[in-house]
Amino acid sequence: MRNLVSLAYPCLLAVSLAGCYQAELLRPVQGPAVAQSRVINIKISGVFNSGSLKADLKANQVWHTEACNGRWEPAGDSETKAANDMTEAWDTVYGSGYYAERVAKAKRRARGSCTSKQGTTLDVEVFEFEDSKNGRMIRQGVGKDSRGNIYKLG
Repeated sequence: MRNLVSLAYPCLLAVSLAGCYQAELLRPVQGPAVAQSRVINIKISGVFNSGSLKADLKANQVWHTEACNGRWEPAGDSETKAANDMTEAWDTVYGSGYYAERVAKAKRRARGSCTSKQGTTLDVEVFEFEDSKNGRMIRQGVGKDSRGNIYKLG
């Protein structure tokens, strides 16, 4: 029994230090990445508090050639929007006026941004809302990069 207890502590420590990341995909809906069928693999942690954002900006790669590291922060109202306007991305993905009707009014919203060593930037925004039919929380998100691409999370 003592061996189990002494083994459990290092295992718990290793798990806590490893961090909890959620893997997601950004699928292109507009821009050059659509023709290339380029999907971006991202890993996120602490979305609605603050946390890290990791992505690989090369086509369908996972952490190999153009790594991008950045941070998530809860999205404020107007000060965040001015610095990182995602209205066009939301309206492109979900239809005209979607940002103003749903996203801007959301209680749980966050934005992340990262820049690769090659200079490419990726901005991502997510929000959560309650499904009126079944009460489950639904998360939606969009992204845009400095290459003129707009992405849908999921």
